[in-house]
Amino acid sequence: MITKKTVCSRLTPSRKLMVANTGLVSPMIRMEGYFVDIFLTLGAMRQPSNATEGLQIINSMIKGTVTETEVLEWKKKHLKLECNDCESGPLLGPKYWAIRLRAVDTYNNATKITAGVVFKGHGCILDQDVTKRVQEVHKMRQEKEEARAAKRIRLEDDMKKKVEKTRSKAEEKWSTEDYKVMVSWYKRPGDSKMPTTKAKLKARYELTSTRR
Repeated sequence: MITKKTVCSRLTPSRKLMVANTGLVSPMIRMEGYFVDIFLTLGAMRQPSNATEGLQIINSMIKGTVTETEVLEWKKKHLKLECNDCESGPLLGPKYWAIRLRAVDTYNNATKITAGVVFKGHGCILDQDVTKRVQEVHKMRQEKEEARAAKRIRLEDDMKKKVEKTRSKAEEKWSTEDYKVMVSWYKRPGDSKMPTTKAKLKARYELTSTRR
């Protein structure tokens, strides 16, 4: 549980909140979720749209609206286009569609589902598809964590076998590799880099072998 004290501590002068640079944001951002909903509905009705048809639908929907004016001004300001370049032809073209496809691809392949990822890549409605995607991502992350845990156990078991094999021999018969095994076994966070020579490995072993 996040306490009131924790929240207040983030607002102290010594811990000022810094907003990362989010880059340029198109006025279209607030509309994109609705367009995604429309195309999903058309797809469900077995009337999918290709890139050309999709752009025609979007351009027709924003034509004559405040959004059209805002997009036009945004393009003039940030894309350094002359007025004639902005106003001739469709307002949104193939580049915009390519950006939309990237947003959908991000949603489909996201390892973390956020509101922004869902809005840009799926739409405004939190339907069964979103629930299924969240469950898929959760399962994927769980499987990765289980795989990492299994790998750690396997490496620990392998190291234990090496240590037991080394301990079965008299120390005077230990090779450089044997000392490396034992030094690795007693190594702790913060220790300096493992030595490379047998003499230094032996000295490190004698220094750390009493650890538990």
